[in-house]
Amino acid sequence: VISADHGNVLKLVARNVVSGRQNTIIMATKPDPRANNWPPGVFGLTWAPDDVHLAVQFQLTGAINSVLVFDAFTAATARDARTAPPQCTASDMCGEFDPAYLASGALTYLIQRVSRSGAATASLVAWQAAHRTTLLSFPAGMQTQFYDMTAQGQAIWVNCPAGPKGPWRIWRWSSGAPGAPAAPGAPVQITALPPLGASPYYGVGAIAW
Repeated sequence: VISADHGNVLKLVARNVVSGRQNTIIMATKPDPRANNWPPGVFGLTWAPDDVHLAVQFQLTGAINSVLVFDAFTAATARDARTAPPQCTASDMCGEFDPAYLASGALTYLIQRVSRSGAATASLVAWQAAHRTTLLSFPAGMQTQFYDMTAQGQAIWVNCPAGPKGPWRIWRWSSGAPGAPAAPGAPVQITALPPLGASPYYGVGAIAW
């Protein structure tokens, strides 16, 4: 799959390298030449184990992020996507991030919420057969900065410091047996990096297993 921006059209192009079958999914068309949020972002392209379904994080604007799931070879536009709706109240702002499939076929992704009062919460969820399960609720106030998930259900992430000069922490968590959609488990802190300014680095970038 490739994400392509052709001036006024943002599209995904999926191609079967064996059969040569190809399909184009129109994600967005530029509404106005003066629009300042063009192009939308398409991140985290990930294939399901069935090699048919595709999930992406679609960033329509800086404040609107959704995880969308497509049949890669029949979908025509972003309206053909399926996803579980965010669990938000009228006063919340929600975002969905970083899709990743488990070996079981369940789709995992992050949901981050910010209430009108500014309180932030984050959780790791799995979505399969139109049912969403919360795998892990992150500690209050924690927002994951960078995150990765293996097909066996092991997560690793970085959370930014609670204070401007606090340490950056790297965590891991496992859902249990390979293929299990969810199982109890507590996050384990791998390490705490020095606060910004305490060493010659400026935060943490991408993280992966």
